[in-house]
Amino acid sequence: MKREEQLNAMQQYVKELFKLDVTGHDFYHMKRVAKMAKFIAEYENADEFLCEAAAWLHDIGDYKLFQQQQVLEEMNQFLKNISLSDNEIEMINDIIQNISFSKGNIPE
Repeated sequence: MKREEQLNAMQQYVKELFKLDVTGHDFYHMKRVAKMAKFIAEYENADEFLCEAAAWLHDIGDYKLFQQQQVLEEMNQFLKNISLSDNEIEMINDIIQNISFSKGNIPE
């Protein structure tokens, strides 16, 4: 699966998962974050795919939004199903679990 197809699949996954959200953490919030992450990644010469992917998925498993942490396991299975490597999945999980404005974990 090509990178663009993987990102499109992530967008649809997020759209479905957050379709009933009333907290402001909806598809359009994810879209804005992903757009900004891609822009910053380009500027910083970072891995654009991983930054954009993590941005699309960044609120999955957030304790403020999800009661069950199994949602992360389901996300990881989804990522395997769209042909991400174990290393890419691990890096995405690291990003979404360890970068948090509310927790004070902001990248420099």
